[in-house]
Amino acid sequence: MMRLNQIGSKIFNINSFGHFFRNGGVSKGAYDSLNFSLSVGDCEKAVRENRKRAVERLGFSKWVMVGVVDGATVAHVTKESPELMRGCDGLITDVPGIALMATNADCQVALFYDPVKKAVGAVHAGWRGQVANIYAETVRRMGEVFGSGPKDLRVSFSPSLGPSRAEFVNYRKELPECFWRFQVRPNYFDLWAVAKWQLMQVNILEKNIAFSQICSYDNPGTCFSYRRDGKKSGRNASIIGIKCGSM
Repeated sequence: MMRLNQIGSKIFNINSFGHFFRNGGVSKGAYDSLNFSLSVGDCEKAVRENRKRAVERLGFSKWVMVGVVDGATVAHVTKESPELMRGCDGLITDVPGIALMATNADCQVALFYDPVKKAVGAVHAGWRGQVANIYAETVRRMGEVFGSGPKDLRVSFSPSLGPSRAEFVNYRKELPECFWRFQVRPNYFDLWAVAKWQLMQVNILEKNIAFSQICSYDNPGTCFSYRRDGKKSGRNASIIGIKCGSM
């Protein structure tokens, strides 16, 4: 059986999203078993089957993925969009029947849901994406494209690198000074708290933000982790969409 974690379902009030862990797929070896990435050396046939299983589990047949460039570009997905949206780390849509997919292995994925304007988003954010504040850009883009109000948005976070593992020995060069307050011990940072702060800075309500509180590094049986396993690590995925005739 596929293992699906729907943390945040209480604030989302929909069943068309999920944070998928590493179990329940067909990949072998280091990618055992639910790897979603074609760029890590896994068999393409296995990866495509894993993706298919996940989106079908949520009731979809079509998906669109972020390209992952560690930036702050958020793309608007339409019926004509390709399966892979290159050059972006965030996707937003109000088109029913399309599942938005973002992968990660220590980085954060945030799923956005607007129950008023009937729109969703999937955002990959590594530390560079957080420095560029892709979360604020996502809120801005959803407002620009759909008329979404920040106080209506719900945000659910995937498992990712926890405070005890997020080490930045060169943080004075890599992280802006406003992040330094989130240092939990020398060179270690609470990037979960950073994300929450960034969202609240653009008027997302605290009650509408949900974190899994699962560290990808510390849970090898559950999550892929690049920092733990290196180049042979697979990728987890988070998926959200609007079902036809729903919401």
